[in-house]
Formats: sequence, C-alpha cells, structure tokens
Amino acid sequence: MIEIDHRHLNPETLKNLLTEIVLREGTEYGEMQFSTEEKKIQLINALQAGKAVIVFDVVNNYCDVIPKR
Repeated sequence: MIEIDHRHLNPETLKNLLTEIVLREGTEYGEMQFSTEEKKIQLINALQAGKAVIVFDVVNNYCDVIPKR
C-alpha cells in the first residue's frame, strides 16, 4: 500500500475521493447514523489531525482512509 498525503491532493479531488469512500457499501461508523457530509467531515478531521491516512492499494487498485498507526 502507498500512503498519499491528503495535503498534496487538489481540494476537489479530495472531496470526490472522500465522497466515494463514505458511499461504499459496508462502511461502518458505529451505532449512530451520520449524513454523507458528516462522514466526510469526520474523515477530513482525522486526516488533518494525523489520526488517519489515505492509502492506495496497488493490488486491488483502490483508495481508502485508514487509522494511522
């Protein structure tokens, strides 16, 4: 997997990527229900706080946001 620094992405690209991630089936955010916009805000906050990173899986050809280790 390759880490992608969210600060190097065009803002529109980042917005589209986060939208695609939160709309995937099976994305789990716990017991509370959140809107797509709320989920995107949670992801961007985690990225900005250094708690999560964007990764690109070269084998399966997709991006995801995962907790930073």
